[in-house]
Amino acid sequence: TALSPSYYVFAICRLLVGFLVAGGLSAYVLVCEVIGPKQRSLLASASAIAFGIGFSFLSLAAYLIHHWRGFVILSAVLTLAVILFYNYIPESPRWLLVNGREIEARKALINIAKTNGQSLPPDFTLKGPVKSKSISVGVIDLMKHRVMRNRTLLLMLAWFTNCLVYYGLSLGVGNFTSNLYIGFTLSGLVEIPSNILALITLEKIGRKWSNFGFLTLGGGACIACACVQILNIDSSGTLKLLLLLLGKFSIAASFSVIYTYTPELLPTDVRTLGMGIANVAARFGGIISPLVILLDSSAPGLPMLIMGVIGIVTSVLCLYLPETLNASLPNTIAEIEK
Repeated sequence: TALSPSYYVFAICRLLVGFLVAGGLSAYVLVCEVIGPKQRSLLASASAIAFGIGFSFLSLAAYLIHHWRGFVILSAVLTLAVILFYNYIPESPRWLLVNGREIEARKALINIAKTNGQSLPPDFTLKGPVKSKSISVGVIDLMKHRVMRNRTLLLMLAWFTNCLVYYGLSLGVGNFTSNLYIGFTLSGLVEIPSNILALITLEKIGRKWSNFGFLTLGGGACIACACVQILNIDSSGTLKLLLLLLGKFSIAASFSVIYTYTPELLPTDVRTLGMGIANVAARFGGIISPLVILLDSSAPGLPMLIMGVIGIVTSVLCLYLPETLNASLPNTIAEIEK
C-alpha cells in the first residue's frame, strides 16, 4: 500500500489488506479452543486492552509521522512481526479431534503439556464426538438448523451493532473536540478500564447480562449525547465529549464480551466459519459508520441517536441467547440442536 503509484493500486492493496486481516479471527478461535472456560474472558479482555493501547498509539504515530506512506510502513512492520511466532503456534487439538485426526490431536496435547512443563499419562485417551452422516457442516448449516440459525442471526446483529457504534464513535470524536489527536487518544485509552470492568462482569454476572448491560449503557450514552446536541445545551462541548467517551467505554466493553460469547455459542465444526460470518456483518457496520457520522453536518445529533437506538434494540434481542458462563464448548451442531 505504501508504495502504491496510483489510487487504483492503492485501492486494490487496501482491499487485499481487508481480505487478509480476517486471519486474526482464526488465531483467536484457535486460542479459545486450547484454554479452559475460566481463561476465555481473560483472553478477550487482554486482547481488547492491547487493541485499545494500539488504537491510542495511532494518535502518537500520526502526530509524529505526517506523511501517510510512512504511517502505513510503520503499521506493516508491526504486523509482519507476528510471522516470527508462526512455528510456535500448535494446531487446535479440539479441531483435530472433531475432524477425526486423533493421532495429531494427541501429539498437539503432548507438545502443549511439554511447553507448560507438564506431562500427560502415556496411556491417556481421547474421545471425539459422534458425527452424524446426515449432517454436513458449511455455510448453509448455519441457517438450516433452527437453534443454529437463531444464534447466527443474533450474533451477526450483535457484531454489526458493536462495529457500527465502535467505529462511529471513534470517527465522530473529531466533532466533539478541538484537538483531534487528544480526542482520539482519549477514546482509545478509555478502552483499558472498560475491558478490565468487562473481565469482572463476565465472571460475576455472565456473558448474556454483561452484553445486555454494556450495550444498553452505550446506547443510552449515545441517545443522551444526541439530546444534548439537538437541544444545544452544551456550548463548551465538554458534556458531549464525556458522553461520547462513556459510549466508547461501554461499546468497547461490549466488544470484549461478544468476543468471549461468540466462540462459546458456536460448535467446533463451524466455529471459525461462524466467527467469520459474524465478522462480515461487523464489517458492514464499519462500512456504513462513516456515512452515519456524515449526517451530523446536516442533522446534528442524528448519528448519535441512530447508534443509540440500534444499540438498545440489539441489547434486548440478544437476551434470547443462552448463558455460557463456565460451559463446555459444543463440538457439533447436533449438540446444540438437542
